[in-house]
Amino acid sequence: MGQKCTGIVLSVFPYNDKTYFVHIYSDLFGRVTYKIPASKSKKANVRRSLFMPFSVLEMEVEHIPGRDIQKIIEVSPFSIKHSLLTDPVKSALAMFLAEVLSKTIREQEQNLPLFNFINDSIELLQLTDSGVANFHILFLTSLSKYLGFMINSETYKINYMLDMIEGEFVINAPMHPYYLDKNNSRLIFNVLNMNFSNMDTYKFSRTQRNLILDQLLYFFKLHIPDLKEIKSLNVLKELFI
Repeated sequence: MGQKCTGIVLSVFPYNDKTYFVHIYSDLFGRVTYKIPASKSKKANVRRSLFMPFSVLEMEVEHIPGRDIQKIIEVSPFSIKHSLLTDPVKSALAMFLAEVLSKTIREQEQNLPLFNFINDSIELLQLTDSGVANFHILFLTSLSKYLGFMINSETYKINYMLDMIEGEFVINAPMHPYYLDKNNSRLIFNVLNMNFSNMDTYKFSRTQRNLILDQLLYFFKLHIPDLKEIKSLNVLKELFI
């Protein structure tokens, strides 16, 4: 018997000439791998063209607990995110953030706060035109809260350094090498004060923005040791001046 759920596409990859696997983050089941046909027929119940990164889909699925690969019975777009398809900057952001999620979220169980955060972020990216250059940075700092290793901005004071293991700002350098100097710590602290309402007021140079992005991804790597390379990172770095 089918179950109806909403899913966010994280990644798609070919299995053979006739089949693709797709990783989806579902409101009911968490991260799930589904098998979909490679057919591009518009008459098919499950069309490959619907599964773009950050697509939000209404699905009827056959979900059997413990099975590695689940089955989609029928699927349709929850809503069409036109600007994520037509705007090259937003398309690149969607590709990058979907890849980050695909490589950081592993839980195959319901987590509605995380699902709602991702879903709301997709809607905001679709609608916003100002501050887009900072969107992915803000998304990463917000995502870390849901993954359980956020940076505590309340510990910051002038000339403090960020201990990237503890996620706190400290006055003395820790005994390990995983910390930022005072200038870079200040830069990260500024980012932590950013939100989706004021992100358009934060002006960073390309060098600063790329530095922030590298530091945040390194922070993720420290707390998710087997985090794989984010292949879309270099493309993203070339977009913003």
